[in-house]
Amino acid sequence: MPTLDQLILQGQPIVGFFVRKWAPRLVKPCERDQMESDAYLALFKAAQRYEPSRGGFFGYASQCVNGACIDCLREVNRSRRKYQVK
Repeated sequence: MPTLDQLILQGQPIVGFFVRKWAPRLVKPCERDQMESDAYLALFKAAQRYEPSRGGFFGYASQCVNGACIDCLREVNRSRRKYQVK
């Protein structure tokens, strides 16, 4: 069974892929930083929860990281709407 460190190293390209995919929808650079942080946190949690008997890590981590990026977009859009002038 791979160690936590090995899984995280294996999953780093996943974070880069999904952040590059979703970041163009963000307006500010600080939002991209937040997305990247959320994606790495999702990768870490995926590595902790991973069970080799249930399939490959790459697919599981991809779903977790992609979901974290989408959640970040939702949160950013929600906070923008909150401060829009009506």
